[in-house]
Amino acid sequence: SASVPVKVTVLRGRTPFAVLADGRVQNMLQLKIDNYQPDAHAYRVEVLEPSGAEVVQAESPLEVDPHTLESTSVFVLVPSEVFKGGSCPARLRVTDDADFEEVVEYRLLGPRN
Repeated sequence: SASVPVKVTVLRGRTPFAVLADGRVQNMLQLKIDNYQPDAHAYRVEVLEPSGAEVVQAESPLEVDPHTLESTSVFVLVPSEVFKGGSCPARLRVTDDADFEEVVEYRLLGPRN
């Protein structure tokens, strides 16, 4: 609807998680942005929690034309010690080049420490 200027969807990528050579755990996410606005905008994602997380966004920023849906892969790298029982709660912040901001709650998967 017109009252929602942007719809943000975060989906799990094809690979649940991978343990990297440096011991960090990588989750692959799919970031989908529906831009219902009359202008194009550029979107970035960052991780607020857990601390020490790093984000690698395949296209950064993700340019989304007016009334268009775009998606990109996002890799979240976190220290393995943040996982309890195979998962870890995370908070992702999506912002654009204007004043849009949304915080998305997401559960990262990882080793059962």
